[in-house]
Amino acid sequence: ALQQSAMDAAEWDTRVSDLRRELGRPNPDVTVARRRLRDLEDDLNSTKIAPSLYATRKRQLQEIRTSLSQGGPGRNYVSPEDAKNMTGNQLLQAQRDVMAHQDDMLQDVSKGLDNLKNYSYNIRDEADLHIKLLDDMDGDVDQATAGLRAEAQRAQKIRQQSNTCWMYICIVVLIVILILLVVLH
Repeated sequence: ALQQSAMDAAEWDTRVSDLRRELGRPNPDVTVARRRLRDLEDDLNSTKIAPSLYATRKRQLQEIRTSLSQGGPGRNYVSPEDAKNMTGNQLLQAQRDVMAHQDDMLQDVSKGLDNLKNYSYNIRDEADLHIKLLDDMDGDVDQATAGLRAEAQRAQKIRQQSNTCWMYICIVVLIVILILLVVLH
């Protein structure tokens, strides 16, 4: 289940990043972006996830929807034609908006990197556990092999002793028969 949720989170992050990247282009295809946004919303509503994760993802989609309704993040840049008609304060505000958008994108990248870091820690811990289990199993196999060899040696000894014992018993029985034949004749 953990691996499946990790894969879902990675897939989600990739799809949201791709959509934001598409919207960040100078002339984004708004129709395709809206369709991809609807697909993400449908996936979010059809998946059972923790309420906090649901709220985070819902907020991400709302930010994208707001950005789309304002012409997309691609409109966060100021074209030279637009800049000619702006005052210094308006240009400064536009620059702040662009920087805020970039900060948001960097924050999303940072969250993605934090997720990757956590996944790598989980993978490392899992690998360490498997190494420990394999080492324990290796020791158990060595111990079982040594026990099996010892039992094989004991079985060989018993077999050899039992063959010698039967010969002695046969000799004794034959001597008794010989004595009986000599005495009875």
